Amino acid sequence: MFYFLSTVVAESLVSSYCLFSYTIVNL
Repeated sequence: MFYFLSTVVAESLVSSYCLFSYTIVNL
């Protein structure tokens, strides 16, 4: 269960970082 939660948190962090970088590049 803990492993599943850490995986979800890691994926959300990566996706938010990608979205942030994508926004910066488009500005």
